[in-house]
Amino acid sequence: MRVLQRARNMIKVIKGGRWGYFYDRLPGAQKAFNLTNLFPHPSAYRYILLGGHGVGLTAVKYYLSKCQAKPMEILSYENFRPFVFWREFDGLVLDKSPLNSDASKILATCTKRAPVYQLVRDPISIVKSNVNATMLHTISTIHAQKDANALAFAIIRDISHLMIAFSSQRKLVEHITSDVSYLSMEDIDDTNMPSTMQKFCDRFGYTNCSYDEESVVKGSSFPRCFPYIFHIDGEVFGLSTLSRLVDGSSAEIDVSAHIDSKRLQWSYPIHKLESIVVEGYESHPLYLVCAAPPLLKVAA
Repeated sequence: MRVLQRARNMIKVIKGGRWGYFYDRLPGAQKAFNLTNLFPHPSAYRYILLGGHGVGLTAVKYYLSKCQAKPMEILSYENFRPFVFWREFDGLVLDKSPLNSDASKILATCTKRAPVYQLVRDPISIVKSNVNATMLHTISTIHAQKDANALAFAIIRDISHLMIAFSSQRKLVEHITSDVSYLSMEDIDDTNMPSTMQKFCDRFGYTNCSYDEESVVKGSSFPRCFPYIFHIDGEVFGLSTLSRLVDGSSAEIDVSAHIDSKRLQWSYPIHKLESIVVEGYESHPLYLVCAAPPLLKVAA
């Protein structure tokens, strides 16, 4: 019975494309998955999209998908998804310049030239955007300006290839580049995104180009700051919006809090803080809860 359940879980992982699940569990999995893409394969992509963290890549992919343009990231973390070029997609998406010694060799197997769209933004704004986002995931450790400064330097040192590797990305696909179009933040803002998408659809013959006011961000940035975890006299507490509590919050919300379960679990009742209302976010009241040990561990 246990074997059957494990097999079912494995199938779910594969169907969901969560290849990173295998990297730490199967020795040599990363190398093996990469090498599957050295076999002969079709080059069915119609366009190439280059981007990274902090340049609006998520928004562009969202609207390309709504236009039935079928963009697909070919990387999972730093590795290529297995047999990725055999999958059905129109847009070959590189979301980073991967720290992968096989990257140039694998992409060299692609032979079809296609238009390249590269998202660009000034590096300072990119770094600022990434620092702000990362602070939300480590907010329990940000107590002073020096903590924020240290985080900024760590981001520049450790993940520049995810943010500002414009030339190295281009170099990886220069042999299959027919022409290059640059998309600035102005091109994909609320005012110009409709015309940008329409031009793209007209060029490639997509007839389902649509644009609406639906946000590409899942909720505002304010709820993403929570839960804020702290402790008093050995008791662990959380300050949070209700949505982060009733729906179950992923541990990645605040990786600095040393959460050792997949979902935060809190004891009841939940206490609404009537006296704390953040201006501009009146629709997001805050609640105070106490954690249920031993589901939450707090570093000394």
